[in-house]
Amino acid sequence: MRILRVNGDPKSLLGLSGQDLDSIRALMLKPLNTTFHGPNEVGLYLFADGSSVVENFGAQEAAIELNGAAFKVPARGWVARWK
Repeated sequence: MRILRVNGDPKSLLGLSGQDLDSIRALMLKPLNTTFHGPNEVGLYLFADGSSVVENFGAQEAAIELNGAAFKVPARGWVARWK
């Protein structure tokens, strides 16, 4: 278990580095046998059939690694990997 201290300011999570987020993501995704690395302002959606969508809420292109596969997600865009 890991406690995220936001000190009454949940928006403070937007200031976390990609490295800080990767450690949190690793804990959350381990039970799903999934690895995910990327910057802040990026969302990952996993589906039961093994499909996934990575959405970039940021204003800059995001370099992502999902289960060892590297790719880029355009600013304010998304990349789907359907099965």
